[in-house]
Amino acid sequence: MNLLKKVKRKIVLFIKPQGKFTEEVLFWEEFLSGSGPHAQYFQELSTRQGRKKYFPEDILTLISKFKKKLPSILDCGSGPYSNLSYAQEAKLALVTAVDPLANDYAGLLHKFRLSYPIIPVKGHAESLISLFGSNTFDVVYSRNALDHVQNVQQAFGEMTHVCKPKGFISIEGKPYEGTRRRWKGLHKHNLYAQKDGLYSQEPDGTVIKLNEKLPVTLRRITHLSSWFSILFQKK
Repeated sequence: MNLLKKVKRKIVLFIKPQGKFTEEVLFWEEFLSGSGPHAQYFQELSTRQGRKKYFPEDILTLISKFKKKLPSILDCGSGPYSNLSYAQEAKLALVTAVDPLANDYAGLLHKFRLSYPIIPVKGHAESLISLFGSNTFDVVYSRNALDHVQNVQQAFGEMTHVCKPKGFISIEGKPYEGTRRRWKGLHKHNLYAQKDGLYSQEPDGTVIKLNEKLPVTLRRITHLSSWFSILFQKK
């Protein structure tokens, strides 16, 4: 980012309300402008081939389990560019995206004259049942977003309840992101995966086992250097 852009960004941060979503909107504004450190990634996601390239392999494996129908997938906290758009384009699945900043993202897409295969609807993870009803989706997916919610236990519970019986809940993210970001902005929880489930450490030190007392079975955990992926199947 050059000096002029840095100054402009600081001015925007100063004159705009310092709400909890300000930094997130500014991140996506820079991303969708095609500038900044993610410029190449943006260019790739702007093509169908690029969206295929970055489509999560774990979700492709889940889709293959539904041989007689197109599975329905919820991308929870999708941002303006859902990571699952290729599945919709290739007619592999029916994808719905939801994000509390959906209206802001629609404004940004309009500002930069962009279109995308999936447009998110506005909604919070803590109120998915009121939006979509129980037992609605074959797969519920969230990538690097669950630690942004206000009530992480309620959000994971809602994700479980909108998933159909025998369906799957897939969570990806950076472990201990709250601590790494010093609990600033949207980073409200330290998510991490252990052999018996998904955990959240809160700013006050409280630890919550998110899958406890929910009708789910842990199917897989994958740990990378700075990333985790955990898969549950609803009973």
